[in-house]
Amino acid sequence: MINLKCGNCIDLLGGVEDNSIDLVIIDPPYEFYKNGGGGAFGTKKRKYHKQYLDLYHETGNESDRINANAVKKKEELNKLSYGFDMKILDVLVNKMKKINIYIWCSKGQVSKILDYFEEKDCATDILTWHKTNPIPTCNNTYLSDTEYLIFAREKRCKNIWKLSY
Repeated sequence: MINLKCGNCIDLLGGVEDNSIDLVIIDPPYEFYKNGGGGAFGTKKRKYHKQYLDLYHETGNESDRINANAVKKKEELNKLSYGFDMKILDVLVNKMKKINIYIWCSKGQVSKILDYFEEKDCATDILTWHKTNPIPTCNNTYLSDTEYLIFAREKRCKNIWKLSY
């Protein structure tokens, strides 16, 4: 029987029994580096870029209430840029019968995730999705045309999932 749940992982895990999950597939927040900069087609002409820059750099022209909101938004952006807390993997490992997990991640997260599961003596693999039409640049850097997917599986864990397209 498949019991598929959709929602915030942190919220849903509280109601899940330990050693009860066969497979986890997650797409947690990626680490990214925000420099405020231009994309391939320039940012100054785009209204949403100006709104972002106004919030991020706090122009000081807004009321105190709006400035407080800008500071909060800036803190949220900073926090999000660090990806996800690796402690969530400890929770997921406890909920799985045997480790059997696919994790979408950024290039900068690959080694951390691999290290985590290799320390648990898991078989690991790096799968990739090659995008044929990626965004060329963001924040003055070229974006990769590759998405990374880490697969980790405990030894003697039956592979019950096959990715295909």
